[in-house]
Amino acid sequence: MRFSLLATVSNSACVQAAGEIRRVVLRARLGASCAGLLFLAAGLGAPATAQTLTPQGSGSEALSGKLQYVQVGPDGAQAKNLADAGAVTMHELPAGALLAVHSERAGWLDAETPGGFKVWVWGAYVEPSSEAGLLSITGNDVHMRPLPSNGTDSYYLRQSLGKGVKVRYVQRHDPSKSLDQDWVQVYSPPGARAWIAKSQTAPLSTGAVGSALWAKAVKDLRATPVAAVSGVKDQGSPQAATSPVGDSKAAVAALRAADDLLAKERKQHEQRLTPNYAAVKEAYQQVLAHAQVGATAESATAKIALVDELGKAYQTEIDLEAERARRVAELAQRESAMEKARKRDSLEGRFDARGWLEKRTLPGEPQPVYVLQFAGASVSEVVCFSGRYNLDVFVGHEVGVFGSKLRGALDGSLNEPSRPMQLDVKRIEVLASNPPK
Repeated sequence: MRFSLLATVSNSACVQAAGEIRRVVLRARLGASCAGLLFLAAGLGAPATAQTLTPQGSGSEALSGKLQYVQVGPDGAQAKNLADAGAVTMHELPAGALLAVHSERAGWLDAETPGGFKVWVWGAYVEPSSEAGLLSITGNDVHMRPLPSNGTDSYYLRQSLGKGVKVRYVQRHDPSKSLDQDWVQVYSPPGARAWIAKSQTAPLSTGAVGSALWAKAVKDLRATPVAAVSGVKDQGSPQAATSPVGDSKAAVAALRAADDLLAKERKQHEQRLTPNYAAVKEAYQQVLAHAQVGATAESATAKIALVDELGKAYQTEIDLEAERARRVAELAQRESAMEKARKRDSLEGRFDARGWLEKRTLPGEPQPVYVLQFAGASVSEVVCFSGRYNLDVFVGHEVGVFGSKLRGALDGSLNEPSRPMQLDVKRIEVLASNPPK
């Protein structure tokens, strides 16, 4: 059983009545039968019309059985649609403005003001009323938004407007459009609440009675002249006032097709294949092309937000997989380098050439040559033009030599063998005296 309450506490007696109403509503939720509730509306010209207040599951932490009153701090405050510093600021509150606090959550106050907040409603759900400066709501569960948009950044307030509720008109968003295709800014009725950072508020002056100040503020607002409603006479057809704009059947069909495509692409994602979330988002945007407001449009808007999150999650997975592959390749490279280091000879790179010195006689050569042999291969021919070393002394020893390169290696032919590079020895170090077996 759902109850809508339109209320603003004006004095201590009303505070006690509010507590009694809460108990009645609780009994109704437990199954008791309630015929209806009448709560004194203390807002600016607002009738005692049913109005949804705090929905279940709001996550707020109740302060106490009574409302608490504070005022806006000296630097002013921002009323936001969500309890988050990054949420949309829908109303700037001046320093000293009175607030009735219903609950608190993580440094944010769930509060209302005597005059309400500036909010936006879809024009298809309003019409001029018999009272000057007031509009009448023609639909049920009409959302109040901080921006003239139904996008994800314009998340609506938790309270909604019921049919017959009267609200104070502020302005049209685009007067060039017909009313049923435009957003209308109004002041929220009594009972509508926003989130205000507790750090932007201050206690009332010592001795001040919050309920009395509230009652006076409401009285002063009632005495304030209300500007006439302008630009809201062309309501269009009666159907436009109660129905979403656009082709509802086409919107429903487009939503069904978009949902099917979403399910298909999510399955691709789950199977580690490449999903096309861009196509899914475009499909839901086609829904909004058929219907800008209503349940179908809100479902499409929510799904677009979901698709955006799924796309981000998929991209994160791709990035993580690429990073994992990079790290695996880097680890393999390091292990390969370490393995080479383990196998490397401790003397590798220390000399210009190294090996066992052999004395050979080559075909067609009148003089023998001296060759360094290492690991079964001829490394270098060596000569000593300075005469510092008698190379015959080092034959049969493993030596390391430093010297100047005289020529590179020579390719062999049918008649001549290939020959390694040639070094002119400057210095020789004996490494071993016994030739390998």
